[in-house]
Amino acid sequence: MISFLFAPTGKDSKQAKIRILERMRDYFSSSIYRRLYFIPSHLDSRLSDPCMNINADSGVVTLLFPDNAKHFTHVEVNNREFAETLYKHYYQGVPLVHDALSLLDIAHQTLTTEHAAAEPWAALQFFYQQCVLRTRYADWVRECFNPDVQALLRE
Repeated sequence: MISFLFAPTGKDSKQAKIRILERMRDYFSSSIYRRLYFIPSHLDSRLSDPCMNINADSGVVTLLFPDNAKHFTHVEVNNREFAETLYKHYYQGVPLVHDALSLLDIAHQTLTTEHAAAEPWAALQFFYQQCVLRTRYADWVRECFNPDVQALLRE
């Protein structure tokens, strides 16, 4: 996200970034299922653990199992009782993940306010300060920058 947010762009590209952030924010905030999985991770981006998607309304459970060769086995279980049981076990009473979604809000605000029109350093400082104030992920965000920028952000 940081590369996406702070890469130099022209005016049209900036508007495209804003539209992308708005679509992401709408997508992840529209469902508790999506909120559960929009969390920062220190892991690499390849899928290394099995994935499960539960659609209790249609009674379908979809499982995706990776193997060592980075191939996937897809299993679909069409059993309403099984889907409802898994749904109740995994999703009932789960708190919404607002904190991670606030990273999208902060990114959007960084691009749409005066900070984006200012020099890139001011936008970066604004983004980081908002992460400090509004999320638990300020240290994680700071670690995404090179050591020189990290030192400046600590000041």
